[in-house]
Amino acid sequence: MTKNYLKAFAKATRTFAGPFAAPFDGVLSLYEDEQMEKREAKLDEMINEGQNLSREVLEEIFIARSEIKELREQFILGMEICFSILAKNTALLSSPDLEENLPFLMEPYREKLEASGFITDEILADELYKYYEKDARLFLAHISADFPVGELSMNKAFAVIISEFLTRCSGQGLNQQAKIFNALSKKNPGSKPLKVKSLMLQEQVVSQIDKYPRVQWLLELSCHFDEIDDKKMASITNYCREISGDISLTLKRKERGSIKLTFEGSQEGMEKIKALFDSGELTAILEIPIKNISSVTERKLPSPLITTQKILFLSANPKGTSQLRLDEEIREIKEGLLRSKKREKFVIEIGQAVRYREIRRAILDFEPNIVHFSGHGAGEEGLAFEDETGQLKLVETGALARLFKLFAGHIECVVLNACYSEVQAKAIAQHIPSVVGMNKAIGDRAAIEFAVGFYDALGAGKTVEFAYKLGCNSIEIAGIPENLIPQLLRKRKNPQDTPPTTGN
Repeated sequence: MTKNYLKAFAKATRTFAGPFAAPFDGVLSLYEDEQMEKREAKLDEMINEGQNLSREVLEEIFIARSEIKELREQFILGMEICFSILAKNTALLSSPDLEENLPFLMEPYREKLEASGFITDEILADELYKYYEKDARLFLAHISADFPVGELSMNKAFAVIISEFLTRCSGQGLNQQAKIFNALSKKNPGSKPLKVKSLMLQEQVVSQIDKYPRVQWLLELSCHFDEIDDKKMASITNYCREISGDISLTLKRKERGSIKLTFEGSQEGMEKIKALFDSGELTAILEIPIKNISSVTERKLPSPLITTQKILFLSANPKGTSQLRLDEEIREIKEGLLRSKKREKFVIEIGQAVRYREIRRAILDFEPNIVHFSGHGAGEEGLAFEDETGQLKLVETGALARLFKLFAGHIECVVLNACYSEVQAKAIAQHIPSVVGMNKAIGDRAAIEFAVGFYDALGAGKTVEFAYKLGCNSIEIAGIPENLIPQLLRKRKNPQDTPPTTGN
């Protein structure tokens, strides 16, 4: 038995936290820790002996930069419950069904977790209902700046709208989720769950800052250094985050005299706050006059040795079509990438229940290098997306090929994890270097096995061709006789040639 129980715990706790799960990257990232083998051997020994784990050990496991006490306490309580269960059921440690069984064994502890402040989907729904039950329009107004309210079913009961909002919100980018809950928390300062959720999401955004281009800029204020205590410094930082729209903004350095503060954040955030100052709209922060705002460096700070790959996951399961396990596929892929040794190279964006118009919008907004579609295919008729009412809308092959031709400058690979999608793959491969499609109907299990194997390989730094072969082999190892269905097509060098196909 190796590291299964940590992965199982992360999955089990996500069952309670829903799409807004606490940042379990701290647990999953331990897979790459050279000391983890020895540490887990000790934990295994303690579990088998039925010992209670000390809080010091649990603190060590929870490697996170978060200073949020509530988050740390929730996580440690969950760990205590998990290891308590395993100590009483040691046979589970070597069971292949550990990941499936642990959530059910944790269910009796749900009330205890919720009472501790563990933010579940149900708690968020109840909190939003409590604050907005009498004015649903106010709720929509408070989220409209960062959430596409037009996607919600306005003609349904408010409880249903909230549930739909929470589900769809998980498809937004992490930065967007943080902005949404930051707005809700500010509008409802008496809500502890909304505040904690906002802080948790902000912490996740900050934890990813090394994946994005960063710049440093200098804020010079007309006041003495000794006039600014730590509390006021935090208020200044938060104010700058708010007006720049960059919640990942961090204070890097303080200089005496007319106080000079060096911040590090996004290029976009710096340009926004500098434009406000240059136009005369921003003259003071917390009533402290601003002397100047200037860029410290024009170069981007992350190491140029790290080339980030942006993956856009799109999925659709229109009304009236057979239900697919799309959430499971996306979850398994994300977990694989999070624990991969090259995880710092990948940024993931997810779009669920995608309407046909949203395909181009998602590509325009995110500028992905890899586009992955999961859903239904109809062969020559096209791929199945949703219309404005959630009904089936087939997008024909030629239109898709021409769409990807427009973005051939940055898209390197397209994966069409849908039945009979080889037709579309061949057309798209005229413009995109690598495209995967299915030459016949493929079952849910096989589709998930292929996708997980494919992205496990990419996460390990392998080529697309190697990833394709590993994906096919993953189907075969799972005992599913569908490993010959996925087809890898390469962009043809001569337009008159037939797109080369890689078999397995």
